[in-house]
Amino acid sequence: MVLTQNIQDPNPSILNVVNGARKATEAVAQLVFASSQEDIVTGAKTAEEAIKAILANISARAPNANVQRALLEAAQNSSRAMLELLNSVKGDRDDPRVKQNIQTKAEDMTSLLNDLVGVCNRYPEAANAQLVEENLELKAEQQLLAAADLIRRAAQELEFAPSGNENPSKKVQALAQMGIYIDETEINAALIEAAKEVVQAGSALMEAAVVAQTERKQTIGNNAKYRNDPTWANGLISASKNVAGGVMLLVKSCNAAVRGAAEEEAIIALSGNVAAATAQLVTASRVRADANSQSQRNLDICAKGVARATDKLVVKAKKVGEFGDGLDDIIANPTFINKFETQTEILRLEKALESARRNLGQINREEYRR
Repeated sequence: MVLTQNIQDPNPSILNVVNGARKATEAVAQLVFASSQEDIVTGAKTAEEAIKAILANISARAPNANVQRALLEAAQNSSRAMLELLNSVKGDRDDPRVKQNIQTKAEDMTSLLNDLVGVCNRYPEAANAQLVEENLELKAEQQLLAAADLIRRAAQELEFAPSGNENPSKKVQALAQMGIYIDETEINAALIEAAKEVVQAGSALMEAAVVAQTERKQTIGNNAKYRNDPTWANGLISASKNVAGGVMLLVKSCNAAVRGAAEEEAIIALSGNVAAATAQLVTASRVRADANSQSQRNLDICAKGVARATDKLVVKAKKVGEFGDGLDDIIANPTFINKFETQTEILRLEKALESARRNLGQINREEYRR
């Protein structure tokens, strides 16, 4: 990411600078709550888009030269701060010093973005613009409610999940002919039950997060510093979407798995995503909240419930995988193949012999009647 604009917007607007600053706050939240390299890459891309939008529009017609210079300086300061934040997230997040450094850089970035929008306010068309979108905390609460509703729909989808294939797979049929009986229904039912536990835990988590956000919104209401920092509200919005979306995808993957149309790796990966999003949700919910309040204690309990449920689901998913791998290993065995083919041939011949006997009996009966 560069500190000077490479592409100039043909119709520069100061409102585009404001929108770029708001997009930059989304990048800050993505980087602060990143739990994987993929999350960091996503945040970096959002940051680049935001800074480019800002720099491409700083030539917007200004009231005077002093305001123009102030806008350029504020834009460059924001660009530098974003680079520092990007560098800080490369460290080991398990290190408390790194974690504190990320938070400090994020706060510096937000402060400079507020300064940038403050300069934008000196332009008539952006006189009333603010970095924080109106009612952002309310939007976060609404997103939590929407996520809770999505998880409830996931629960309904699981109610109609098949407990197993109506017709046993060819592998299972082949094993049965060898005297090896595998209960697919039992294995699949265990997977679906584990998925239901994840959904129930996720639903409880969202309900607890809604209560915590309601209290948090009241606390932040009179604090200008946090009211002007959208990082945590954006973090709540992003995390709630990730939890709900992850739970819904888990349900779909589990439903597909019992039909033999999905691999256990997908379930394991999605379980990890739900666990990571849960951690983000709890972190964002704790800002300016009383750690000893009942709502925060409930949130912690529910988060642990999600962790236990996803761990259990991973175990069940691995068993589904082991079940499939075991069948493949058996059927790939040359001895099994020879034995299975021989038994199949015997059954075919026995069936033909039985048919021939029935035909002979019919011939004998007709001769007797004559």
